[in-house]
Amino acid sequence: MYASSSSSSSSPAETLRAHLPTGTTTALVRVDRASTGEEQGRCLRARHGVAKGALVMRVPVDHAVSSRSLGRLLAAQTSSTTTSPTTTSPTACTTLRELPACRFRATLTPRYKQLLVLLHAASPAASPARAAYVATLPTSFAHMPTRWGAARVARLGPLVAPTLRNFCTRLSNEIDVCLLDVAPVLEHLVKTRPDLFPESCLAMFTREWVEWGYANLTSRSFDLALEEEEEEEQEEQEEQGAAGGGENAGGGGGVDDDEDDQGLVPFMDLMNHANTPSDATLCINVEQDKEDGKLYVCARALCDLQEGQELCFSYRLKGDALKFLFNYGFVPDDAQDVFYLMVDFPHDDDDVEGGSDDKEDSDAAAKPQEKPCDPLLAGALQSLGLPGTRIIAIPITDEAPMPDTWLWALRLRAMHLGEDRARFLGNFVSGEQIEMTQAHESSMWSTVAQTLESSLEHYQAAEASAAEPVELRFNKAAVRVLEKAVAKFIQVTGAQ
Repeated sequence: MYASSSSSSSSPAETLRAHLPTGTTTALVRVDRASTGEEQGRCLRARHGVAKGALVMRVPVDHAVSSRSLGRLLAAQTSSTTTSPTTTSPTACTTLRELPACRFRATLTPRYKQLLVLLHAASPAASPARAAYVATLPTSFAHMPTRWGAARVARLGPLVAPTLRNFCTRLSNEIDVCLLDVAPVLEHLVKTRPDLFPESCLAMFTREWVEWGYANLTSRSFDLALEEEEEEEQEEQEEQGAAGGGENAGGGGGVDDDEDDQGLVPFMDLMNHANTPSDATLCINVEQDKEDGKLYVCARALCDLQEGQELCFSYRLKGDALKFLFNYGFVPDDAQDVFYLMVDFPHDDDDVEGGSDDKEDSDAAAKPQEKPCDPLLAGALQSLGLPGTRIIAIPITDEAPMPDTWLWALRLRAMHLGEDRARFLGNFVSGEQIEMTQAHESSMWSTVAQTLESSLEHYQAAEASAAEPVELRFNKAAVRVLEKAVAKFIQVTGAQ
């Protein structure tokens, strides 16, 4: 858990509390400064004793920064705070269906909608409540791998660094696309809804700002979905009351359900993560108020809480340690240790790589993955349930330290690089009996031995010189998993 200091409550958080909407409950909570790795580290604590199951906090779902918020925002005819007393014009955009298409996509993705709501909240047109919320958000994410240098990523070793670099590269590419994709929509909003998106939003919407927005949305969002039974009741009510389509119908308002139920929840997101699920003191769910019918993000006590006890929750019950590190910038004790063995399938048109620094190596490693496989290789990989890409990542764990998928991928690689490639790979695609030569088997087992030996040597050496806790954690876990893989290799092959 994070250690709290004895400092008084932070001003931005208390300002936010004062501006939270009607229906919000935070009276049982106090805000303390804490060491969290962020420049404005805080934690929430119980103001006094609370019984198990009691409601500790709640915030209206409508107040969250979510993709659904954009439709509600556009439906507002004027903003409560504008730089000048403007009102919407007769041609003002008031529904999502009136938005133009993105540059590359026909519709706004849920993430794009979230970013636009956050951009409004950070603009001079924001309400006092939205402005107060933005003031509580971190301004720096130095603890996130996307802000690390290449050398720091490389220290995580051959079973972690390539995949982490790939995650970062993909996110960087996604942000590049986002900047171009959202531009026509934002220009339209600035033109038709200056009360919500003043001209200054165009200058604000830079790569640096979008990176900041992505970091907040990735690391601080809550699940805003109703429990299944309550969701069915809510859908029935919406169907009965629907007339002429909802806020997400048509035009640029296409909905992607995967991200549509995620959002930032003001004040509640000041909570920290419990180191393990058993350490969590609160559970978070969306509940429908039986009196006013509105939806609220509710935090209830998982145990009897004592005065001053930290209020924290578990982001998820289980999680891959590497994905946790990428998304949140830390790894909880209960995260599953999953490592990745990279298998590459070189093609004749691949560039010859010379000596370069780590960043160039990272970029070069990402390029082949962006090039499609030829249909024959792609079909062979897909017949094994693997993606048809030039580079694939095979997960290894304590339970499966030497997975069959890795062995088969290496067999395919030997066929891909060997003689009579078309015949051997074609058998995978056609479904005919698979043929393998002794050369294919020898190449596969040789690669397995070399990979396990070099990886184990790296992590054993790195374990003694780990500079940070996250490095030490990955090094120890990698040694453990690799030792199991070596034992499995010896058992299968009889090698010493």
